[in-house]
This record gives sequence, C-alpha cells and structure tokens, in this order.
Amino acid sequence: PTVEDFRDSIEDICKEKGIDRICILFDEAAHIFRPEQQRQFFTLFRDLRSPYISCNAAVYPGVTFYGTTFQANHDGAIISLSRNPLDSDYLTQMRDIVLKQADSVLIENIERHSDNFNALAYSVSGNPRLLLKIVVLAYSMKANDVKKVLKEFYRTDIWAEHSILADKYVGHRAIIDWGRQFMESRVIVDTNEKNSQRLEDNKNESTCYFVIHRDSPKVVFEAIRMLSYTGIVTQLDSGVVITRGKTGTRYAINLGCIACQSAEPIVELNRISRQLSIKRFSEYGENHSVYQGLLSSVGEFTEGDLSEALNREMTKSISVLDLSNYQKKGLIEIGIDTIADALHATEADFQRIKYVGPTRSRQIMNVVFSSILEYLSG
Repeated sequence: PTVEDFRDSIEDICKEKGIDRICILFDEAAHIFRPEQQRQFFTLFRDLRSPYISCNAAVYPGVTFYGTTFQANHDGAIISLSRNPLDSDYLTQMRDIVLKQADSVLIENIERHSDNFNALAYSVSGNPRLLLKIVVLAYSMKANDVKKVLKEFYRTDIWAEHSILADKYVGHRAIIDWGRQFMESRVIVDTNEKNSQRLEDNKNESTCYFVIHRDSPKVVFEAIRMLSYTGIVTQLDSGVVITRGKTGTRYAINLGCIACQSAEPIVELNRISRQLSIKRFSEYGENHSVYQGLLSSVGEFTEGDLSEALNREMTKSISVLDLSNYQKKGLIEIGIDTIADALHATEADFQRIKYVGPTRSRQIMNVVFSSILEYLSG
C-alpha cells in the first residue's frame, strides 16, 4: 500500500469508530536509523500528515538528519525537553523534575543541601535524564559525596560511555577517539583558561561555548555530532558571527565536564553557571591546526556502508541478546547460534525446542525478534 492508501484507511477507521485523531509515537529515531535512513524517515513523517493522523518523534538537537524535504520548523513543531541554564527559573525547573520522582528521604537531603543539589543541576547543562542519573549516585547530597560523583562521572564515566560508541560504530573509531581528544585537550582547556583569566580580571563573565567555522572539514562536525549522543556537547545555533565577519555553528560543553577539573567542583559549578555569557566563546577556524591529526587519519568523511555494519552484527552470538538462559539454551540446542540464524528461523524451527508447540513457538519467535531489534538499535 502507498502512503495515501494508509492515510485513507486511517480516515475510514476514524470516521467509522468516531475517533477524532490517531497519534503515532516514534522513539529514538536518531539512534535506530543511520543518516540516510533518517532522511527517508522524515520524508515519510511529513507525508503521513493528515487531519486524522498526528506524528510525534523523539529527536536529538544537532544529531538528527532531517534531509532536504523535511523542514523541522515548517513541517513540524519542535518541543525541547532540555532546560536552558541561562533561564532565571532553571534551578526551580530542574528541582521540580527530581522532586516528582524522589522519595521523602531524597527530598529532605535536597532541601538540607540545596547548594550541592544546585551544583548537580548545573552540571547536566539542562539534561533531565542525566540529572536523574547522577542524583541517584549522590543520594545523600553531602558535599563529599557530590564532589566524588562530579569528579568520577564527568572525568571517567561519561567519557567511557562515549568511547563505547567506537566499539558499536567500528568505522567511526578514529572520529570518536579524536572527538574526545579534541574536547579534553583543547576545547575544555581553552574554556577553563578563559574562565580563569576573567576571574583574575574581576570580570563577572564565564563561558562553556565554542564555535566551529562553517567551512571546517565535514569530519570535524561528525566528531562533534558523536559527542552529542552522550550529552558531552549540545549544538545551540548556526550562523553565529565570529572573527572577520565569518560565521559558524555554536556549541555548549557540558558544564560538569568543565568544572570536574577543579579541586572544588561544587564551588566552581555554582560560580561559572551563574555568570554564563553566550556572547563569550572559543573559536576554531576552518583550517585550525588541531584538525590535521583527524584529517591525516580519516581523510574526507563519507557515511559508512550500512550493509557492512549490519553484516558484522549478524555474525555475533545470540549470547548478546536480552534473552533468558532457558531461551538461549533452547536456541543453541536446535542449531541457532548467531543473530542471523535467529532472524531467519521460522515458527517450525522454534517448535524443535523441547516442549514447544505452535502457540509457544510464536511467542518465542516474537521475543527473539524483539530482542534482535532492541540490540541492533543500541
């Protein structure tokens, strides 16, 4: 059936059943699909629009590829879930998010150590999911515990999560590794130096921003895009005017990654966060020397071959799937050892497992298929 056939069918159902509208929710579109697939998806997303269909998709700023036929601001409405640290009510917003899910002990801890909680709230740079994660790690909200979490999470854990991407996207390993090196040895260092200098000069301004010239190598933007997956960097806007009237794309570094280098990260976070100025940023031109290491190891960037990556995943053992030990044992006993084997298996194949009949085989097949999709989507 065509998209038009689908729309007509939905309209018929709505009219027949007295339904006003059907809402379709798409989660993790940027994670499940590769760039070329994302462009196709958002073309379909646009074509599905009708008086009887509403489409909603979870996307990531700076990470999602909409393509040329879908204009995010014209063909849809963008609702940001992240909060802006520059907003006057930022701390109130972040506190409310946590309190809705907190137990009475955590609520009491937050009220007793409000400055420590504020530091955690600033450290996530407006990311609610990240805040909920580190609040659990620093449950007591005591200064020593919060300092420990800030240093361990932003010096080690968040970078380890980013490095895992190199194992998942093998063809991007050099890009992912360079992105980390670029942030740790150049951008964060430059940012901290600027903040320290302004403190010495008694200027009440700080920064967590940097701009990449619009004509910089494409591979540089890809490296920064990968950093967005783990919340280390957030793309803010493009067309920002920099030196000599040139323009570039502005990004924000996660505040926790900046402050964790300090001996007193709580004090540092509360200081720089309250003095942020989006007008202050580091600039990296189109021919910056720091790009040379990446260009020499990667060259010109091209999107990876999806079939090659998929074939590599197909050869992996079923042990990587989220299945019970009983289910894995049953599959191995009938000769289903790899993801490819499981994906091509029929209900008749699953019925070869002991004590599994027609009904049970359908259930097992659905569980296995769902587990494969979940694994491949990351």
